Amino acid sequence: MPRNISTVTRKGQVTIPIDIRRKLGIHEGDQVEFSTVDDIVQVRPVENGGMRTSGGHSDAPDGNVVERISGMLSRYAKPSMTEEERYLAEEAAIAAGWTERERRYLEQRAEPGE
Repeated sequence: MPRNISTVTRKGQVTIPIDIRRKLGIHEGDQVEFSTVDDIVQVRPVENGGMRTSGGHSDAPDGNVVERISGMLSRYAKPSMTEEERYLAEEAAIAAGWTERERRYLEQRAEPGE
């Protein structure tokens, strides 16, 4: 079994290796619970009444674009939208996704203390 090693950032964050995320069905936006037994740290996905917290599909690839866009659209969609309303909702969802990606990128590049 290959070793899964991750480096702790200055903020105390680590990346859960992809094969472990896939095995546990953990996707972006999911919550995980940490616990310790002696000197062993355990990580497990948090479930809410038997449902995944992000509503992701465990068989979907990590970061599935269709799933992410669909989730973003659900915030803007309303029943029986016209073609123009749907187009505007899609544009707003795409813009929101890019804005979030840029925020995370800038946050990662920020120097300590900024």
